[in-house]
Amino acid sequence: MNYDILLGMANAIRPICRASVFVLSAWFITRANIKKSEGKRDIIIAALEKNPNLDANELIKGFQSGSAYLKERLLRKLLWGCIFTFAGVLGFIALLIAAIVGGAGNEDVYVPVILFAAPALAVGISFLLNYSVSKKVLTKEIEAEEKQRLVK
Repeated sequence: MNYDILLGMANAIRPICRASVFVLSAWFITRANIKKSEGKRDIIIAALEKNPNLDANELIKGFQSGSAYLKERLLRKLLWGCIFTFAGVLGFIALLIAAIVGGAGNEDVYVPVILFAAPALAVGISFLLNYSVSKKVLTKEIEAEEKQRLVK
């Protein structure tokens, strides 16, 4: 078979494969969220069938996942900031090592590594800046939230 025909076929199939990966990942995420919601619904229905005097609003509040405290959200930003910053710095270190060891032979590696490392480093630094600014601005709210948590 001719190499040009094979290359043309690969170039035609590649976008289809990429699109299908995105569609399948969105489908899996949506399906997991639906299953999670159905499980919560079944638990609430079973609890209400066993004890009809239960307060349904309290049960629903117990299942809500968006009720993270400010301090937890700030620590999550710090965690992701460290992860992305480390990944970006690691990418640039790998680029430096490839430049020193390989010289001109590794020039085809430079662009993909830069395309990975630069955004990762930028996102990591932005998370760390967001963490430090939020920590300073929300100090009083975090203290009030901790006092309220201790009272409960």
